[in-house]
Amino acid sequence: MKAYHIQSLADQSLLFTGVFKNFRACVETAIDQGVSLAEADLRGRNLSFAMLDGGVFDAADFSGSNLCGANLSEIAASGSVWNDADLTGACLAYSDLSAAVFRATQFGATDIAGCDLRRALFIDCPSCFHLNFSEALSMQGAYYICGPQAAPMSHPPLVMLGLAPGPVTMLDSHVLYRGELIERNYWLAQFKSCVR
Repeated sequence: MKAYHIQSLADQSLLFTGVFKNFRACVETAIDQGVSLAEADLRGRNLSFAMLDGGVFDAADFSGSNLCGANLSEIAASGSVWNDADLTGACLAYSDLSAAVFRATQFGATDIAGCDLRRALFIDCPSCFHLNFSEALSMQGAYYICGPQAAPMSHPPLVMLGLAPGPVTMLDSHVLYRGELIERNYWLAQFKSCVR
């Protein structure tokens, strides 16, 4: 057992502190006690299998954290940052992830049923196409960003597997093919000319 602290990103002030067996237990206790962890610095932490459901994490930074198998259902996390975080097997069902940023985030068997993903950014994050976006509450204003290119993703993308040399992903107005965003009408014209 040792002392653990949860600090604010803005000014490094303490949001919660106590003696626990690990950092995960510290965060779980803060949530159980109804402490807001808005703007919390949660970067690079092991929060695998943490029970964080119902927590307030608006504008919190989870960059580089291990959240495999974590229960993050019904959290308020508008404007939160998940860069390089591992959300494999995590449950984000019915959470507010509006304006959240996912850069190189790892998804896989991640539950987003009922999630608010309005204005969310998925940056260089091809694993997001393993998500079942059709179960999200809203994707209005969401974007997929690949290098210097950005494409709106306000509707569930269509992912076609089994094509060589890799999958084709149809977004609102672009196609993601071989790691490049291509305007959809141009790609379709090229595709039609190849199959004639």
